[in-house]
Amino acid sequence: SFYARLDRDSVPGCHLWSGSKTNGYGRVSMPPGYMPRHRPAHAVALELHLGRRIAPDTDDGWKFQANHRDDLCRRRDCCNPEHLYEGTPRQNARDFMAIGKGVKGKKRPTELLTPADIAALLRACSASSVSGIRNRAILITLWRSGLRISEALDLELRDIDLDRLTLNVRHGKGDKQRMVAIDQPAADAISAWLARRSAAATHLFTTHAGPRINTPYIRKLLPRLATAAGISKRVHAHAFRKTHACELLHERVSLPMIQKQLGHSNLTTTAIYLGTVTDPELQAVVSRRTLPAGVLA
Repeated sequence: SFYARLDRDSVPGCHLWSGSKTNGYGRVSMPPGYMPRHRPAHAVALELHLGRRIAPDTDDGWKFQANHRDDLCRRRDCCNPEHLYEGTPRQNARDFMAIGKGVKGKKRPTELLTPADIAALLRACSASSVSGIRNRAILITLWRSGLRISEALDLELRDIDLDRLTLNVRHGKGDKQRMVAIDQPAADAISAWLARRSAAATHLFTTHAGPRINTPYIRKLLPRLATAAGISKRVHAHAFRKTHACELLHERVSLPMIQKQLGHSNLTTTAIYLGTVTDPELQAVVSRRTLPAGVLA
């Protein structure tokens, strides 16, 4: 049933959806003949609480939807009716502004990770404990696949093909499906984790008890590992994705292939994404330049 898939223990006060997710929001498969076929879990939770469907629209043309109360929690997968209300996208935007979420400041650029950085982060994970082996597998998977953190944590066992070295992303950004390639080191790290994880769990990356690892855990884990590794730069999940893309570029992989690996909807996005990285050919040309004769004489 719907309520059996809610995790009421991980985050106090929240009822977290433990099933499939899209962009962090719970995703419910509706009964045959029901349209739309898939619905946000928090919307279903609110409707069950209200005992009716969410009103289709307002007098001024705005669509009603299930909004999260950002003053209580900011979990997209939270299905606690007390943290939800029936409102419009305009009201949702006002809530964001009220708590300062809509106020934009300086954007911090993503700092690339060097091989030495990643080696230090991996050493900071225990090589013998179950959680250490799992965390090593998560880091290596992010680095060697370029997956978004939500895509990596949404992976299920059926999505992993270690013989063909592929990962099946069922619900990427925009709910798009794609196949992502990995290399043998990533497959080896996943295999080491599979040998220690709970056999009954559905998702690849799980807690000791069996549920899927959630994104806030990774957000807290990475700065902690960075501190233990002596890394001063900001370390977060997206840095692994950007590092993967830049490494492919320096290995002279074509932009269309990088676009496909990352799951970008168009090539322009990929070009902008890598716009701050020096092109390998340009770097090779500039590095071969010499000073004009007599300049330093």
